[in-house]
Amino acid sequence: MRGDYAHLDKITGCCKRHEDAFEEGIITIVDDSHGVGAFGKTGRGTEEYTQSKVDILIATLGKAFGVNGGYVVSSAKAVAYLRETSPFYIYSNPITPAEAAAAITALDIAASHEGLSVLDQLRRSSIRLRAGLKDLGFETLPGEHPIVPIFIRDTEKTSALVAHLFAR
Repeated sequence: MRGDYAHLDKITGCCKRHEDAFEEGIITIVDDSHGVGAFGKTGRGTEEYTQSKVDILIATLGKAFGVNGGYVVSSAKAVAYLRETSPFYIYSNPITPAEAAAAITALDIAASHEGLSVLDQLRRSSIRLRAGLKDLGFETLPGEHPIVPIFIRDTEKTSALVAHLFAR
């Protein structure tokens, strides 16, 4: 949520180097709710940006895709295990057919020429926002992520900024 990302390539490399030391192996799990749909060359998230692959990817449909719900991507065996053992899955409701159709449409748009154009505009806007904030004297987190935080680092100044923004 800060606009930084985990260096999955380094993390998965470390896991592979040490996996044999653990009887059950090592499982990498990543929540990329702020990356999928908005980060990476084609918006596929941190895995794409770092050119790596994790064992379990968790994300939401509610950020870049604008649809209620979330998802888990993994091997069939891991997904089946989660379905059978997770109390959050057992006691929750699946997304509706309309939400599923909206998610599929959002994914189709994201993969299209139009979607890639919107993603490029997002990149340009993020760069412009970072530069403008820096010119105004604000500290931001450098990088290419579309989330652009402002670090105030002072409670009174933060409160004053919040009041200013709410007033406008």
